[in-house]
Amino acid sequence: MFLKYEIKCLTNITSNDQIGFGVAKWSHIKEFYETDNTNPNFVFAPCLKQEHLNPNTKQKMKVKLAAQVLSHSVAAGMGTLLRGRHYS
Repeated sequence: MFLKYEIKCLTNITSNDQIGFGVAKWSHIKEFYETDNTNPNFVFAPCLKQEHLNPNTKQKMKVKLAAQVLSHSVAAGMGTLLRGRHYS
């Protein structure tokens, strides 16, 4: 479902006393993978492979692949890269 649809959720970030909304897209995972694999010194999510980003019909049904994409290490790596962009 995440491959096909965006996920909208409330965030704890507010502006002018209004609650913010966040949007998660599959393109964010792809962008993280591409950025992560171009780093020669450290890879945040070494478990991610090309089959995670472009799964065939059979792979889309594998819980193991979904769990790896939505794992804590991938989320932490994405958060770290985002914070690094924010401060630079």
